Amino acid sequence: MRDIASGRRSRPRVRSLVLAVVLAGVVPPLSATASGAAALATQGGSLVGDGFFPVTYINTGRHGGVEVWVIRHHATLPQAEAKVSCFDETTGALCDDVAGRPTTWPKPLNTAPWPLGNGDTGDLATTQLPEDVFDPSLHGVMYYPAVTTAPLPGFPGGAIGAGCLNLQAQANCPFTPLAPLTDIAGTSNINGLTGFVSFGGNLYGVATTGQEICFSMTTHTACPGQPYAASTPPSNDAAGRGPADYLGTQALIAGKIYITSNTGAGGTTASHGPVLACFDPAARASCAGWAPKTLPAGPHTIAADAVYADSYTTGSPVGVCATVGANSGDAPAVTCYDFVGDPLAPPASLALLYPRGGTNSLAFNPLTITVGGDLRSYFPFFSTAGPYPGDTLCYDWSIQTVCAGFAYPDGHPDVNRGITEDYGYAYDGHCLYGSGDEGYLFSIDPVTGGSPCTIAPAGQHQ
Repeated sequence: MRDIASGRRSRPRVRSLVLAVVLAGVVPPLSATASGAAALATQGGSLVGDGFFPVTYINTGRHGGVEVWVIRHHATLPQAEAKVSCFDETTGALCDDVAGRPTTWPKPLNTAPWPLGNGDTGDLATTQLPEDVFDPSLHGVMYYPAVTTAPLPGFPGGAIGAGCLNLQAQANCPFTPLAPLTDIAGTSNINGLTGFVSFGGNLYGVATTGQEICFSMTTHTACPGQPYAASTPPSNDAAGRGPADYLGTQALIAGKIYITSNTGAGGTTASHGPVLACFDPAARASCAGWAPKTLPAGPHTIAADAVYADSYTTGSPVGVCATVGANSGDAPAVTCYDFVGDPLAPPASLALLYPRGGTNSLAFNPLTITVGGDLRSYFPFFSTAGPYPGDTLCYDWSIQTVCAGFAYPDGHPDVNRGITEDYGYAYDGHCLYGSGDEGYLFSIDPVTGGSPCTIAPAGQHQ
């Protein structure tokens, strides 16, 4: 794949806020305290169910090492079912409990603030493409999009809102309802949500109605006046479907939230193709002058499940891109726009990043980090009927082409016979951690793509 993107754009460069949803929300600051011989076993670790992307966290109490947490996704899962798992990076095994004793995982999620229990005793589910955010002022506290049918004060029929986990204490913290579940024939209903991204101390997500929801991390309450009207079209909002997934995702780029919306089969009141919309959290309104974009759709289009920054070689974002999945052998398509809403040709090598030949090829939000001085995005990709059973695609914005020395496409052949169906990745400063539809947690070397990734005893990446 040649880099022929030089000279492609001449707009003024702006300061980089590349994928703040990942850098500021999903990956908390980590110090180099990890030790041990390896990050997970060669064959990975079983999650007992499909988990969306993992998060990494340094526990300062039990052993002072890195933990990797994964929550099962989908609002349609039984709410009582156990959903969250924890792995100890040092040993590669499931985490002990807070007293240092072996315990069972996964554990249930609850609206009430009590320790993580055992068995199917939960009352929360998440969504299709959840994004988790750490509280910058509360060590170990992480928020995630959640839906419950449990009656709550002011929400007798259940609600969507902010679920809360205290990873340090292995405990639930209080769920905050943000909008009631509804079920009214002939109208747009709140069946679920997607989220979260962090801006100005608040978390933002999208309800199935297309409204923007907001949670204050300062007051631990709903933001005043939310949910806010927005130009995002509804997704999976028909009556009789809740709880249900919002079908789409979002990213914070240069101070604006860019959102994809897709329709489910017979589940959306106003059917539409994949759409990219924009919300301005500072104004708490749709982005001025940035009308929703109907993404190019062909006979083999599936859904837009990835949105991310398009950047210069310096790392400064110049626009926003979305990837639409494809069927019948087509490659997922990359479409980009600048910040005033005009079409923007992506770098030639980014446009050709996804391989052809897959059946039902799916793409999800990348993890963007700096490795060896270069800004890199690691894109999760798989085709449900082959020939790509779970691959990482690495793109180097600094040279505007695929990452040098990183396998392309990069599979994980020793994990579940290579069938991982990647959803997303986390980074602990040394290794990438991935999870996917097949329910395995695995590690990847961010330089070579090798799996497992190893860590030297001094805590340095090998």
